[in-house]
Amino acid sequence: MAKQKKMVIAIVSGHQPEGAGSGVLISAQAKTYVALGYEVHMFVAYHTTNFKRIPGVIYHLVPFTGEIEPIERIPGAFPTNVMMFTSHTRSTANFWDISYTTAKDYSEHFRKFYEKDFAEINPSIIHSQHCWLTTAITTDFDYPVICTIHGTDLMGYERSAKELQAINEKLANGDNSEKLLEEKAKYEYYMNMAEKAARNSKEIWVISHQQEAKFKELFPFASDKVRLVRNGCDTSIYYNEPTDATAILENLESNVTPDKKIPMDYYKLAIFVGKFADFKRVDLVLDAAKIYEEEMAKKGLKVLTIIAGAGALDAELKAHQAEIGTKNVHFVGRVDANTVRALNNIADVFLAPSDNEPDGLVYKECMLCGNVAVGTLGGGVPDTINPENIDLTSVVETSEVYPTPYGVLVPMGDAKSLAAAAMYVFENPDKFDRTKIIEYAKANYDQMNISKEIIIPTFEKYAKED
Repeated sequence: MAKQKKMVIAIVSGHQPEGAGSGVLISAQAKTYVALGYEVHMFVAYHTTNFKRIPGVIYHLVPFTGEIEPIERIPGAFPTNVMMFTSHTRSTANFWDISYTTAKDYSEHFRKFYEKDFAEINPSIIHSQHCWLTTAITTDFDYPVICTIHGTDLMGYERSAKELQAINEKLANGDNSEKLLEEKAKYEYYMNMAEKAARNSKEIWVISHQQEAKFKELFPFASDKVRLVRNGCDTSIYYNEPTDATAILENLESNVTPDKKIPMDYYKLAIFVGKFADFKRVDLVLDAAKIYEEEMAKKGLKVLTIIAGAGALDAELKAHQAEIGTKNVHFVGRVDANTVRALNNIADVFLAPSDNEPDGLVYKECMLCGNVAVGTLGGGVPDTINPENIDLTSVVETSEVYPTPYGVLVPMGDAKSLAAAAMYVFENPDKFDRTKIIEYAKANYDQMNISKEIIIPTFEKYAKED
């Protein structure tokens, strides 16, 4: 009997392998596939060859050009940085500011690398990220494709439809300028490619119930392909352990203290970790901190707030910090995963008030470390913080704060409720069984378990045979 060929898994992303949730996710997934004995190839788009690699994964770089000196000159690089849907820690380029011609050239840049490398590795299955340009391209080859929705791709499709409607209205009013026609072609192209990706993928994986409903609304012709597959975390990185707060905080640099030291005389610690994108609403963390600092100070208690991350809004957020005059909020810049774990282990609460967060790995990382997460009543966040679908109609006192055994939910865009939620956690630690939070997170968000029980069996179902 001929020996069966080992399944070759190609993970395809049109974005960077780090700096945002999709990169973190595919890295955690790839690590599990290697551990399970599969041959794993990861296709990533980046402006540098100097990035963290997972041992055992074979990387295929689609090269781009960075924006900040010193710029690495990678042979064959596209002349711009990687295009993003929203602001990103490693690129300010986006799909909305380029021309139709550039969008087409951008896609063909990916196609050139995929065509060559797919032929060489002959993947059994392609797991492509985002229902967008690169996934549409992967479906042109004779390999089965599974597509994971990350949320920003659905936002991109909706934005394209909205822009196209506005353009058609202008055209109907007699504006036939060359620029407008070019814009029309671009948005039609984006929508057509997204629809092609949805139509030609074997399955569409969504990461929350909210995403499932939105995808089916936007792509009804592919609704029968949708499957809920939760994002998982690398539990070898995110876990609870005794942690020396002083040792961690001494290694961080504050943006506001003269000596850049983080003050240690605090009563409670709140943290935010993430990219500085509009929908992450870091501005609300600042506004909430102003409120809870003052309220807790009336009781003679000092609250420390650490904001870790980076992005296009960095200067704007720090200007807002100075304008409102927070007393003990410190931006500490981008931090690595080990520091994220440490911060979650010493913090009392994690504040992440995103607008319609598609899923939010940060909440799961937080829970695995035993920290209490505060998120919003939108997107996929309630699936994580309120997994048992507990009735949230009862309001704590007069504030719109909805506690569950795993965290607290608040309305979107409401700094007062966010501050009230933080104070609720500070003042009611007995309301949260941190051991139970950790156990729940391990049972549901361990990427190895998700890979073994859901992902690999699905890959084997569709895998191409020689």
